[in-house]
Amino acid sequence: MKFHQFVVSVIAASTVLPLPGGVARAQTPNPYAAAVTAYTAGTGVAAKYTNPNAALGEPSRVTPGDFGGPVDPFSAPYLDSQLVGLGVGGSLTLRFDSPIRNDPAHPYGLDFQVFGSSFFVVTNGLDANFNYIGTPATDGSVFGDGAAQTRVSVSADGVTFFTLNPALAPQIKALFPTDGAGDFGAPVNPALKSADFAGLTLAGVRALYSSSGGGAGFDLAWAQDSGGHAVSVDQAAFVRIDVLQGKTEIDGVSLVRPYTAVPEPGAWALAFIGGLLVMAGHRSDRR
Repeated sequence: MKFHQFVVSVIAASTVLPLPGGVARAQTPNPYAAAVTAYTAGTGVAAKYTNPNAALGEPSRVTPGDFGGPVDPFSAPYLDSQLVGLGVGGSLTLRFDSPIRNDPAHPYGLDFQVFGSSFFVVTNGLDANFNYIGTPATDGSVFGDGAAQTRVSVSADGVTFFTLNPALAPQIKALFPTDGAGDFGAPVNPALKSADFAGLTLAGVRALYSSSGGGAGFDLAWAQDSGGHAVSVDQAAFVRIDVLQGKTEIDGVSLVRPYTAVPEPGAWALAFIGGLLVMAGHRSDRR
């Protein structure tokens, strides 16, 4: 290896480039649901949408096929290979290999996210070829919002489940539609409302998402017992989704990853790099 190449490699190995805000995301082994432990379709679900394994693994980034394309907040997944349906009385229980932790370091305090089939309604008109006139934009309304009333529960052992407070837990077929180009471990700011997206194009929606992949975010701190009393749940390995009214679809469930501070290069590393650069200069002078 030439001397200048050695210097560059040392610099690259010794320097960490932080993300905006000086933070990076911790990596989680298999942050997605790993197994289905129970499934009941419920009432009114089309037979082809009754494969619960569609909810395992990473949520959809692309819809395959001639009529597919990238999944984004204006273009939701819709194939039976991507989604499992739940109707009234329906229930889906998923197990995780990596524990869901109630971690205050998680962005917005959220611990996991559920991804469905919602999308922002586009308000642009269509031309004679059924293409949008102008750049597609939304009025902020979400297709399917209010179509289902869901209840989400968590468990550490798959036997005893605690419901997440319905007064705090979002509905699944609502905000925030999936963006396959985003980070499924990063939640959208839950303070955002539909009105905040009114008039926005895809670029504007993504700006508010701040690199998130969307999803409905949930916090283990919302756990309650059957009497509605708050309980402390430090971690869980199972998530159960029940449909009380209407119908919904599930594409996947992901853990939220905490932000971690990015260490600055140590003083010794900077001094060592400086010494190498001085040596490189002396070598150049002797040529």
